[in-house]
Amino acid sequence: MFEMKITITVPDLAEAIKDLAAALIFSKDSITKGNVCEEDSYKKHTVETQKVNNDLSTSPEVQPSAAEPPAAHVVPTSAPKYTLDMIAKAGTALIDTGKINELTALLAKYGVDALTSLNPDYYGTFASELRALGAQI
Repeated sequence: MFEMKITITVPDLAEAIKDLAAALIFSKDSITKGNVCEEDSYKKHTVETQKVNNDLSTSPEVQPSAAEPPAAHVVPTSAPKYTLDMIAKAGTALIDTGKINELTALLAKYGVDALTSLNPDYYGTFASELRALGAQI
C-alpha cells in the first residue's frame, strides 16, 4: 500500500462545495421520498459530476500522467485521525501568526497547560477548533 497526496486548487471552491452539498441532499431526498425515478436522479448526478469535472480540469496543477490511472473518488466515512504532531504543527503555525493568546485560551478551555497534556480523545475536536482559528490541519 502506498500513500498519495494530491493538492487541487479550485477556483470558486465555495460554489463547488455548495453544488456538491446540494447534489448530496438531492440524492438523499430522492431516496427517502421516492418521488424521483432512478433515471432522472442518474441524469442529474451525471450532469453535476460533469460540471465538477469540468471545473477541476481547468486547474493547471492537476494533470494526470499517461502512466497513472485516474484516481478514484473517495468520500471519507469517518473523521480523520489526528496525531499530537499534527496538532503541534498547526499550533506552531498559529503562534507564528500572532495568535498565541487564542491558542492559550483554547488549551485552557480543555483544562491543560500544554498540548502534551491534552487527552488524545479530544484531538479531533481540538483540531476543529484550531481550524476555526485559522490553522491548516
